[in-house]
Amino acid sequence: MFGGGYDERVDVWSIGVTIYKLIAGVTPFESEYHSDTVNNIITGKVNFDPSIWNNYSFLAKDLVLRLLKNRNERLSARVAVNHLWIN
Repeated sequence: MFGGGYDERVDVWSIGVTIYKLIAGVTPFESEYHSDTVNNIITGKVNFDPSIWNNYSFLAKDLVLRLLKNRNERLSARVAVNHLWIN
């Protein structure tokens, strides 16, 4: 583990945020108020706007959700690269 209590799983989470932003144009936890955004991050509440995400397969949403799970439930990088949406 690296300084600050972070390890490679934070990078996997960041990839989930990046994929979401590339698809939706906003971050997955974004809210009108900063405090709500922080709360969404802490609770893992992700908003999948149907007007955007209905254009993408279940597998795209599944990968993003699995990358944004809490640290102990999150996919590893090794597993993520083998996800069906990527393959």
